[in-house]
Formats: sequence, C-alpha cells, structure tokens
Amino acid sequence: MITGTNPAVHGIVNNGIFDPTGEHKGAWHWFANDKVKTLWEAAKEGAHQHGVYSREAAESLEKIDVMLGDLIREAEKITGGDLVVCVVSDHGTLDNTHNISPNILLKEAGLIKTDEQGNVISWRAFCQRAGGTAEIRLADPKDEEAAALVKKVVDRLAADPESGILEVVDHEGAKKRGGFPEATYVLVSEKGYEIRDDVDGEYCRTRLTQKAQHGYSEEFPEMRASFMLTGKGIGKLCGQREYRRGINCDFIRRPGCTVLDVGGGIFGDGDEIR
Repeated sequence: MITGTNPAVHGIVNNGIFDPTGEHKGAWHWFANDKVKTLWEAAKEGAHQHGVYSREAAESLEKIDVMLGDLIREAEKITGGDLVVCVVSDHGTLDNTHNISPNILLKEAGLIKTDEQGNVISWRAFCQRAGGTAEIRLADPKDEEAAALVKKVVDRLAADPESGILEVVDHEGAKKRGGFPEATYVLVSEKGYEIRDDVDGEYCRTRLTQKAQHGYSEEFPEMRASFMLTGKGIGKLCGQREYRRGINCDFIRRPGCTVLDVGGGIFGDGDEIR
C-alpha cells in the first residue's frame, strides 16, 4: 500500500473484511495498537465523530502536530539533521448530511434474509459500505436471477435523483478504476450521503452515524490527501498540484533510494521534486 499501488493490486479494498453475516465481528484488514503512541490515537477522536470543521477535529490536529514534532526532533538528533521529512495523509474528508442504506432495497428484493433480531442469516447479494462508496457482491457470481434482481435495484437508484447515488459502476468499470475487483457493482454517492450497511429501517435518513466520512468519489476535491515534504536538498514548491498514484522514491531520486514500479504516474505535470 505504501508504494502507491491501487486496491485491486495490493488487495486491501476496504478497511473492513467483506462480511455480510458478521462472522468476523467487524474485523478490519489491519489494527492499531492503542498502547503505542501513534497518530491513530489522535485521529480516531476527530472529524468522524464531530465534523471536519469542529473544535474537536482541530484539537485532534493539534495532538498530531505535537506527536509529529516529537518524532522529527528525535530523528534530527539521530541523523544530525541529515533528514528528509515526508508527511502524507491517507485521504481527505467531508461532512455527512444523510445516511443511505442500499441493503434495505436488496432485502426488499428478497436477496437478504435476517432473523428476528435483524441479523443477516443468508444473502444472495450484499452491499458493504466504504464511506461514500460501497461494493455490491453476489454470493454466487453465477446466480443469474440474483444478478438480474440486483440490476433492477441499482438501475432504480441511478434513475432516482433523490437516491443520493451519484454513479453506479459495473464490475469492469470498478476494475479499471483500481478498486473493488470482486464487486458486481460499486455505488458512488453524492457529497454528504454516507452509505451504511443497515438492512432494516429507512433507506435514507438524516440521523447520522458519523458526522464526517471519507471514501467518496476520487473526483471530489475534498478527498485529496495532504502531502508535505521538507528537509536537506528539498526545494520549495508553492501552490496546489495534482498527484496520481505511484508516489515513492522515484519522485525524489535521492542517492541510495530504490525505485519501485507501482503501476502509476508520478506528478500530474511530470515534474520532479529536487
């Protein structure tokens, strides 16, 4: 992942494991250790719970700033100041206004069955959230009847201007964009419409589970990651630039750096940082 390859290559297509019946009890593809001082410690209490521009989010940034300062000062002592510092965020974030739950429609179509407590006990198609996107998978890719029912649901969402769905991407389209290679469809929501996994209740609600979220369309400027680079031999850059995947040692070209082919371009304008 750190080399800039896309999810279809490195295999981590979502934070959570695809798990419609909850067998893995919400397990992620990776975990943070709260006993170790990490940036996760600060980030986890920020914008998700309180909003991008909230006081709490600002306080989280201040915590991160202190941690990063401690880390840089220690690295400077060890290296005698011969240091290059690169800071990059994993994504941007925007505030939510609505929660939408496509699984409710899949259940209405007979594709998901639940017990009396609302737990999924069987599924022929399931929509798993990834923030402002979600992937729909078939339990059996050869189930033509289920595929036809899913198509009716996604066509309905695509045609309804009130659905909160900006775009429906098919299997081939998802692979071309580098994510969700096992998805039958990928749903991309409008700004502020976070997709949830609920199988019961209202399809669209304004009672929010989280006040801010990522995982929206890669075309939204709010999803841009932050990238900062400073240190010995690094010149000054001003203004905003567009970056593509593939950011690694290739763009710095410092002596002793191993250049990795990660299947992507470097800078949008082809420039190098020196």
